[in-house]
Amino acid sequence: MEHKENINYKLNLLKGFACIGVVFIHITFPGIFGEIVKLASDYAVPIFFMIAGYYAFGNGTAVVKRRLIKIIKIFVYAYLLFFALKAADAIMNHEIGVLWLCDLFNWKTAIKCIVFCTIDFAIPLWYLIAMIETYIVWYFIVKNQKEQFTLKILPFLFVLQILLTSYCETMQLEWFWKINFPTRAMPWFLLGYYMHTDKAKKIRNIDSHILVILAAAGCVIAVIPTLFSLPLKFTIIGYLPYSVGLFALSLKNPYNSVCKVIEYIGEKLSLNIYIFHSLINSVTGFMCHRILGIDTETCVWQWCRPIIVLICTILASWLVHIILNNIKSRTKSTVS
Repeated sequence: MEHKENINYKLNLLKGFACIGVVFIHITFPGIFGEIVKLASDYAVPIFFMIAGYYAFGNGTAVVKRRLIKIIKIFVYAYLLFFALKAADAIMNHEIGVLWLCDLFNWKTAIKCIVFCTIDFAIPLWYLIAMIETYIVWYFIVKNQKEQFTLKILPFLFVLQILLTSYCETMQLEWFWKINFPTRAMPWFLLGYYMHTDKAKKIRNIDSHILVILAAAGCVIAVIPTLFSLPLKFTIIGYLPYSVGLFALSLKNPYNSVCKVIEYIGEKLSLNIYIFHSLINSVTGFMCHRILGIDTETCVWQWCRPIIVLICTILASWLVHIILNNIKSRTKSTVS
């Protein structure tokens, strides 16, 4: 089979399923089914961090700097979209003004953004903030050639992540208390980097059937505390075998295409889907309720909403991708 050089179709497939999972994390189905789907989809963000770390292997400071600048531009673009939607909502509700701005931008805003990677009106952007902070730290690690030394603290970071996340979820603290780049982003990033090293060859060579069992077992472990209403929430423990199993599977026979549609979504649309899905959810809810007169509180709508948002998000992401590609092509033609 013909394939593009350096393109891992299996990783694109994994990214495709992961970005769909992100939609179901934030736009959930009703009841216990929705909780199970959400928990089963929570492998998605660790996968994206691992992919970033995997592709960071062997790159110098110039590449890290270029990726850092790119992710900052993406963050600014996404932030402006969320802010525009927030401002439009405030205008419609006659809330916009000095007090509205002061409520959005104050000293607490800066602390929550830097320390907890959180923006109240743009919750999904926590991933980009964590990724920016990770790349900043990684730049200095690469600059000082401390990659191998940093890998030694990987187990400690995961222990800290498990303890912090389990405590916050057991005590039902607000979600942002467990979100910060040292315990949420950096461990998965480093694990992805480690998976590219020779030391991880044994993991990469594990039989596919065992990896499937490992991933399935991890998923079950992640779901059990909620499914049986256990007092101790240890879901985070399940995501380690769950995510590693799926990631290792994606490294086997990388040039074998499995599903071109999902691979295309993963390679070309995953970032747009991540940025747009929450915005599409708000717009879809507004249009259905205010314009079409649909009762968005009904059970039928609650079951249909995640699928409708997913389809609309994929279509919107595809259209934006096509438009941006056309603009780039015209710009190159003009320059030439």
